[in-house]
Amino acid sequence: MCVLERKESDPLVRVKNKKMKCSSKRNREKLNDSRERKRQIFATNLSNCGWSPDPQHSVLRERMKEKGFTHMETAIVDIPNIHIKGKYASKMAFFCHIRDIIVHEQVSPGDGGKIPHKAEFKGISLPDMNGYYDLKKVILSSNGKMQIVKTPKTSWVKVMSA
Repeated sequence: MCVLERKESDPLVRVKNKKMKCSSKRNREKLNDSRERKRQIFATNLSNCGWSPDPQHSVLRERMKEKGFTHMETAIVDIPNIHIKGKYASKMAFFCHIRDIIVHEQVSPGDGGKIPHKAEFKGISLPDMNGYYDLKKVILSSNGKMQIVKTPKTSWVKVMSA
């Protein structure tokens, strides 16, 4: 049986039992509704930089567009002000505060198509400490996904602590 409780200060419905099993159909529906509300609130109100389940890939995409990147284009760049947050294996890189991408060298031109919506790191490990970092001398390409690839000169430079 589920015990549901509503607090005036909290818009979420909290489930008291840890197993989250419900004996009646009505209680299961309430539990599913509360889970959905939690997902919606978490996805829209977690931080002031517009956190979403994908860590602001759209911001990186917009910065690439501002620099004239298109599909299939590859360049060696610096990506300033990446926010690293989390502990151990759950660390994430958030692009919400990045400024202009600094292009050092264009490796190959694009085909004029649209930049993909998802991003991934290849060969790059995230810094141990939380904070804001500039990612220097990486290959940024846009084929299928926006790929941020390590080079022999790649480095993280700490800008400020979180």
